Amino acid sequence: MSVAPPSLLSTLLPPLAAGIGYAAAKSLGKGAGWGGLYWQSPVMFSFLAGLLIALGLRPILTRVPWQRGTAFGLVLAGMLAIGPAGDWCEARLLAWSGVLGFPYDLPASALPEVLGALAAAGLLAWLHRPSGGTIGLGNLRARLARLTGVQWLIRLSVLGIAAVTVAGVTGGLDALLSRQIGLPPMDPTNPWLRLWTLGAATVSANGVSAVSYGAGGTAALAVLALGWLRGLALILPLVPIALVLRGTRTQIALVFTLVLFIIGEFAPLMENQPYPSASWLMVRVGFAAVGAAAIGTVTAWLIGQTSAPAVPG
Repeated sequence: MSVAPPSLLSTLLPPLAAGIGYAAAKSLGKGAGWGGLYWQSPVMFSFLAGLLIALGLRPILTRVPWQRGTAFGLVLAGMLAIGPAGDWCEARLLAWSGVLGFPYDLPASALPEVLGALAAAGLLAWLHRPSGGTIGLGNLRARLARLTGVQWLIRLSVLGIAAVTVAGVTGGLDALLSRQIGLPPMDPTNPWLRLWTLGAATVSANGVSAVSYGAGGTAALAVLALGWLRGLALILPLVPIALVLRGTRTQIALVFTLVLFIIGEFAPLMENQPYPSASWLMVRVGFAAVGAAAIGTVTAWLIGQTSAPAVPG
């Protein structure tokens, strides 16, 4: 039976609808309303970020026969764990533990990010994926059996360490550049940056800004432990993709790098405007690209597959 080629509408509708839904949901979560629709409005930046995420995930969603529920869970988990919501949870845990103050660059609530992820995941799962599909939770559980539980634990633990290492190196370089050439911090939410600079911008309950100092061995251990958990959360949404995607190591690394870069770095950066300078933006994008490539490559090497599946479907 021949399959009709995709039409222009079927190609454009899913990413456009996801971008609109993402922007509307985030605006609703912020309680700010539309605030006017013009080219440089926050809603427009959110729409462009949602559109970029949808286009970045399109090959993964359309070329793999996911069941709709599985596709929804995959996109939702990826946007929450890889995106700013994951950074928010890490920062909130560090603040609650008294190690570092809550960073000024993060909102007080993660509700807009959660609503945006729900809207985008629902629309993409509905519009990108037709009904049916063979890849569901049962199929993924069978594919997990290609490695033992101990092997998965070791590999995921190593990936968590790799993510911590990338965060620590970029945070240290960020602190060095800030001191040496006076650039504003590339990523004020990076706990290692705040640890290296011996301070953390905090916001009290009444909205008054202050600075707390919490460097030391205990603080470093807490940042290391929570950073490792953050790294695990970053990698886990990639596991279902690794279970079904096959290709060369380079191809798999490229897919993982794009997912990490678009969802975790470039889309949030697109919404976080204006920028201090063009030089700052170029360095910031370079930091993001190198970090995503490093984690994506290690992930592809440790859990990527280059052979045929050992289970049917």
